[in-house]
Amino acid sequence: MITAKSIPSNEVTQIEFLKIEEHLQALNINMFFLKKNPNKIIRLNNDLRIEGNNNFYSKVSSLCSIGAFSYSSSNLGYGISVGRYSSLATNIKIMGAHHFPEWISTSPHFYAKDYHSKDPLTVTHLQRTKRNVAIGNDVWIGADVVLKSHINIGDGAIIASNSVVTKDVPPYMIVGGNPAGIIRPRFSDDVIEILTSIKWWRFHKNDLKGLMFDKPYFFIDSLRERIESERLEEYSPPIFTKDDLVGQVPNKYITHKN
Repeated sequence: MITAKSIPSNEVTQIEFLKIEEHLQALNINMFFLKKNPNKIIRLNNDLRIEGNNNFYSKVSSLCSIGAFSYSSSNLGYGISVGRYSSLATNIKIMGAHHFPEWISTSPHFYAKDYHSKDPLTVTHLQRTKRNVAIGNDVWIGADVVLKSHINIGDGAIIASNSVVTKDVPPYMIVGGNPAGIIRPRFSDDVIEILTSIKWWRFHKNDLKGLMFDKPYFFIDSLRERIESERLEEYSPPIFTKDDLVGQVPNKYITHKN
């Protein structure tokens, strides 16, 4: 599964969609805008890790690291990882370069080494624009949400539309507002504890048929029984990288950008 949280490179690879369309089709990755415009450029993060079975709606023309059965209607770009079964609406954005509110001035003029005692490399524009947002499994993010860099969105969380998220979101919490705060948990504490432990997203959606997703306690009991009686195996597809997708494409068609 796509679970690692690291600071990814901000380098991306650009290539015409038609050059890798067959590779994406083989992984059941559907990019509906680019399918209609195959000569347009697709952007692939150089640290891309993707499982397949994904849909990308609206005018999405970039791929981020994403787990199976998740979809996105936003161009999230580099520095983002998404788990399985997550639903991401349109116009989700990541905040820009970090400034230092605890300094005398937030102006980047004073980030030069003559004005502070920090390691200059830690306050460069490149360092301050690094993005590291980990979105868990079964997360729903509404339209027009803004996310701060270097945060975790826990499994099962819901973020209301137009929210500005500036800190980690705990698992199975519904948050909203500016800045976003907890509205309420999705379930009772005992259900959250069990769901966090059982990690139902480990399994292929076909192994979860008939489990009554609208009845949490029934779902939990039935899944436990199915795991024990049928010895369900975790869904572990190969994880594909940028190199896997463009490996057969001549270098002259590929552009690398920071």
